Amino acid sequence: ILGLIVGQGLRLSVAGIVVMRPDEVHSWIYVLLVGVGLGVRNLATVDFWFQARTQGKYVMLSRSTAVIASAATKLALIAVGTGLASFVAVYAMEGILVTGCMLLWYVRTSEVPLRSWRYRRGVARKVLGESWPIIFTGFFWFAFMKVDQVMLGEMRGDAEVGIYAVAARISEIFHILPNLVFTS
Repeated sequence: ILGLIVGQGLRLSVAGIVVMRPDEVHSWIYVLLVGVGLGVRNLATVDFWFQARTQGKYVMLSRSTAVIASAATKLALIAVGTGLASFVAVYAMEGILVTGCMLLWYVRTSEVPLRSWRYRRGVARKVLGESWPIIFTGFFWFAFMKVDQVMLGEMRGDAEVGIYAVAARISEIFHILPNLVFTS
């Protein structure tokens, strides 16, 4: 179910950028790469498995590994002087690395093998039916958090959006820290 929701969100994002910037194919690719990075992160069901068993250390180790590797790669890209496309690709790879690390920790620590996982349509339908308010709220929260960047890009340009996005990302730490303490 989460895969379907993420897939639809990615399609909407790409459609939105095509409408807003029809002549900028590179922007379409950037949105697609960022969407893939976010989508892979959202498919990390193992994250919830670890949280349910109060084993958040594996999630934090996975995320820390990915963030450190991503930061080191970005520093190397800055030193070499590459373009924006490289940084967007690193962002997508960070999501893949986080998910991969969590899966490795799952395989090492769980007694239930990955190949025993099964999709059950009835359970999925029930969960989706019960979770639509959370999905709805999450979608609008995300739109609320990012609409300022879209507006700034249309009014001032991409350079200002980049500066603002970095500042917004730093301020998000104060939203994330309480959640990390709560889930661990």
